[in-house]
Amino acid sequence: MARSVLVLCCTPPYGSERARDALDIAMAFGAFEQQPTLLFLGDGVLALLEQQNPTALPARNIAKLVGTLADYGITGLHVETSAMKERGLELADLVAGAQLADDAQLAVLLASHDMILSV
Repeated sequence: MARSVLVLCCTPPYGSERARDALDIAMAFGAFEQQPTLLFLGDGVLALLEQQNPTALPARNIAKLVGTLADYGITGLHVETSAMKERGLELADLVAGAQLADDAQLAVLLASHDMILSV
């Protein structure tokens, strides 16, 4: 039976491998036909910015990896509304498919999954 897995991404997309690890973990669960959902909190919301250009950094563009998530059955990309506001971002700044989650929706997401992993 498939288990629902919520992967929390709380770190910025560059400067460490943690954001990429969160995506890799979600894709691994998706590859094994689990039900992964991603929740981006705090600086993690920056991983979903559509216009990323990390060419000056020794890192690959994480937005390209985000674009492959649907291939692994990952359609739930939730973004903390307050983190977006704190960073002056709007939903239009993010990749297609991202959904805002206010405090009430965050509580539902956390309560409705069988497993929660924070990366």
